[in-house]
Amino acid sequence: GALMWMKNVSTELDPDTFRQLEKFRKVQIHVKESKKRFDKLAVDCLQKIDLLAASRCNMFSHALIMYQNTLVTFWDKTSKTMNHVNNGFKGYQHYEFSVIK
Repeated sequence: GALMWMKNVSTELDPDTFRQLEKFRKVQIHVKESKKRFDKLAVDCLQKIDLLAASRCNMFSHALIMYQNTLVTFWDKTSKTMNHVNNGFKGYQHYEFSVIK
């Protein structure tokens, strides 16, 4: 909006008229200040986005570490159980089945 205001004032500008020149300078100062505020808000927004992305990565990393540790514990217990089952079958006599027709 401020840029459109500046455009309208600049089209009506007559360099010989001091009042119009002062009005143009006033609008120009306003546009510069608005741009500074906008640029500051844009930088703040980008910093917030970067902070949120970093915190999300940290959260996922923390959750994945717990998941990996739980998975390792599960497979360790499963391996021990299967070893016990294997040891229980040692010396086991296999039966031979015959099919009667």
